[in-house]
Amino acid sequence: MTTETIVNFIQLTVTATCMVIALHRAVRRESREWVLLGLFYALFFMGDLYWSLMLAFYGKTPEYFYVSEIGWYSSYLFLDLLLRQLASDEEMEYHPKVLWIAPAFTVAMAVFYMQYGDFIVNAIVAVLMGFLLWRSIRGLVYSRAGSGNADNTGMRPLYWSMLAFCLIEYCEWTASCFMAREDVRMLYFAFDAAMTLVLILLIPALGKAVHE
Repeated sequence: MTTETIVNFIQLTVTATCMVIALHRAVRRESREWVLLGLFYALFFMGDLYWSLMLAFYGKTPEYFYVSEIGWYSSYLFLDLLLRQLASDEEMEYHPKVLWIAPAFTVAMAVFYMQYGDFIVNAIVAVLMGFLLWRSIRGLVYSRAGSGNADNTGMRPLYWSMLAFCLIEYCEWTASCFMAREDVRMLYFAFDAAMTLVLILLIPALGKAVHE
């Protein structure tokens, strides 16, 4: 059993467990926020499952990797909807100049990735990740801006978790561009393990955000 298979199996198990927890809380508490997080886990799990099955049966990455990407990228939409659901009207109208780091970063990375992959796919990812980074950074800055904005301090763990999710995804994608090198391959697995940890942390982070 390869290192990649083990890492993927662990992440599949964690994602499936988190999905069950989130959907159970959604039913028990009749919470839209937990429904959105549960759907995120479900789609992320489906993307991982297809990828892992291809590795297990054929010993190589899927030839038609779009199946996994549809699951992963669709899951980002539910994270974005979750942040939108939790944000107050005042926070939604808060637009510090630092927010432009998000689209600038995602567009720059999309241009870089276009050397290795599909133009349209990378453009879509830039938009989706741009929204997630925008909302995460805005929430963190808003909660520290003073002037009575401390009402969303309970959201900080969720915003930090979302920010970590986005940045680790970019670390994985960047490492995958150079997977031929063994040292980079091991670094990719380390990022994948970090992603698994972030997936776990989203549960308590949302719990605190909803409780607050």
